[in-house]
Amino acid sequence: MDKKSNNIPLVVLLSIIVLSVFAAYDRFFLTRNYDIYTQVSCDPQIEACYKTTNCPQDLPDCSKPETSYYKILRIKAYDLSYCNHNVQNCPEPICKTGEDCAYIKCDPNIKSGAQICGD
Repeated sequence: MDKKSNNIPLVVLLSIIVLSVFAAYDRFFLTRNYDIYTQVSCDPQIEACYKTTNCPQDLPDCSKPETSYYKILRIKAYDLSYCNHNVQNCPEPICKTGEDCAYIKCDPNIKSGAQICGD
């Protein structure tokens, strides 16, 4: 066997790796074609919401926990606007007509350890 035929598997392997890296870069950085799940506000008076309880930082004994309600929004990354939460007050994402997104509301019949439905 000559040296050129020994390099064929290496060239094929390197080509596959380069194409895979480019495809991932295109999907995640250029076209942003992936789902993001984020918490958005929810009114427990009119819809089923998830519930979370947090202890305020100024109360170390957590005698008055703060309860907040939310629902989960699944939205494509390309439908979200760029916003730096450290610099500016960003608007809450919403589902607009024609976008590939959905609100995931709490189902009280499904018991999940991490997510608790509100009352």
